[in-house]
Amino acid sequence: MIQIENFQVFPQCIGDWQGKWIALDPNGRELYRFTSLLKQRIIDNRWVQTNENSYSDGRQEILHFEGTAVKQGTLLLESPDSPYDRFVMLAEEQGDNLIIISVSERTTGLLLATETINLVSKIERIRTLQQFKSTEGKLRGFTLVIEKKLADGADERSRQAGDNFP
Repeated sequence: MIQIENFQVFPQCIGDWQGKWIALDPNGRELYRFTSLLKQRIIDNRWVQTNENSYSDGRQEILHFEGTAVKQGTLLLESPDSPYDRFVMLAEEQGDNLIIISVSERTTGLLLATETINLVSKIERIRTLQQFKSTEGKLRGFTLVIEKKLADGADERSRQAGDNFP
């Protein structure tokens, strides 16, 4: 059986990551921003992730993702939460510090997004997302995410307030 804990990059992502997300239109104009707290774990050889997103208008969103190993260095990610329950996400390690995720419609297989997760250091990573219009295949927009890994045992209020975040 393939063990996720023996992968090269995913185990480096275990922990809590605080991030700032900036969504851009196809011309690079800012659409909106939000902050997130991602909790990533390996439990019983499954990738378990919770995204806690906070928007400037006070809206909160919690999303769940779970992954299973399909081959060494590759996870199949799925979510029970809308709209992600309609997607299939294939996450593949590339080298020592990069993950590339292809997001497709579950029913048609059309590519909706490509995401990169680049581990810049043990505590910093940069993510980029390129989103596409499924029927036309045209660029819908970009998202840039800058994340910092939180120290184990960090105070939850400090995490939510964004203390010590670049």
